[in-house]
Amino acid sequence: MKYEEILNECRELSSNDKLKLATSLLQMIAKDNTETSVAIAFSEIAKRVLKSKPSKKKALENFIKAMFNFGGSITDKEVSSIILKLQKKRYLKLDENKVIYL
Repeated sequence: MKYEEILNECRELSSNDKLKLATSLLQMIAKDNTETSVAIAFSEIAKRVLKSKPSKKKALENFIKAMFNFGGSITDKEVSSIILKLQKKRYLKLDENKVIYL
């Protein structure tokens, strides 16, 4: 479907439905931008985590989430993925809820 076709269909929506559609589109854009940011920014994330060195798993999760507060939110799944990648790259390891830096 082309942009013009979608635009013409949207003109027939109620104001409330137009607002719902606009909100959904903005959320999709924010999600796309967050996924791109996570992929591009891993080295920066690693650098900041190693500098700050949160000592507990929950603190590490919150620290990573805080990095994405202004550019869109980040999901718990994405946070877990980043932590797993930090472990695979041997920046850190988790021992129960304690973070050990290598």
